[in-house]
Amino acid sequence: CGCTNRTVVLTSNQSMEFNSPDWPNHYCDHLICTTTFVAPTHHHLEVKLDKISLEPNKDRVAFFDGINITGTHIEV
Repeated sequence: CGCTNRTVVLTSNQSMEFNSPDWPNHYCDHLICTTTFVAPTHHHLEVKLDKISLEPNKDRVAFFDGINITGTHIEV
């Protein structure tokens, strides 16, 4: 059970569904996944979380504006 760090390059007005590894099964303990979404120049990303289940004090989802986690952290 695991995941690979990946980059998703989006086109203008493209939408996609994004799931955790091994969905709909539970993901493994101590799993760290990084996905970078790249929008076209002069575009932005819109993120909608339809269903999310996180284990308190253990799981998290973080968003950053930049090319990696050193970018500006976006509070959700």
